Amino acid sequence: MLEETELHDGGWYIVSRDGAAPVHRIVRGDSDLDVTVEPVGGGGPDGGYAVTFGKVSDNCLVRIHSRCFYGESLGIDGCDRSGQLSTSVDLIQHEGAGVLVCLEQEGRGAGMMKKAQAHRLSQMTRRDTFECYELLGFPVDYRSYVHAAQFIVGLGVHRIRLLTNNPSKVEAVRDCGIAVDIVRRIVPVPVAAHPYLRAKHRRGHWIYDDPPDGFGNPGAVR
Repeated sequence: MLEETELHDGGWYIVSRDGAAPVHRIVRGDSDLDVTVEPVGGGGPDGGYAVTFGKVSDNCLVRIHSRCFYGESLGIDGCDRSGQLSTSVDLIQHEGAGVLVCLEQEGRGAGMMKKAQAHRLSQMTRRDTFECYELLGFPVDYRSYVHAAQFIVGLGVHRIRLLTNNPSKVEAVRDCGIAVDIVRRIVPVPVAAHPYLRAKHRRGHWIYDDPPDGFGNPGAVR
């Protein structure tokens, strides 16, 4: 249901009384799209927000994205996160519908300060940041994708195409009963990012090869 609310300048604005997120339009490149922005997870590092583009249905594109201040805001050359984000939005925009779930998971969920400590140790020891987390006594990866998966369930879809190289994201969505077709994306990165990609590959991400047989079955639910 809709109701009017008075603005500070004396004007009026139509809002949703039942809490439904308002649809608005964004312009990106040579097209504009209807988008809806909604909270995910109610706060905390595994929460964030979701941007739904257009009208989603089964087999829509979905990107579950962990925030990276260094890559997305500072534009450093040492990671692939910024390229993954922009490429995913390009693909969703091209199709006219899809979902981008952005989670506040800086530093694989460790937070900015622990991430900075690990980067310093990495530069001092020439070890990758996964190893440095372990040396500092941190979990290698704090992240959970349960809130993201539950949001996708709430959209009413039963099958998605997930833009990812991370098996943990696939498992989280499948564990919520949604069939996943993996769309593996490797974006061009500067030479400085190659050590990080090799480290992710050693930790089980699908960087240089496809998912193992059976894992990429689009009909699999587990």
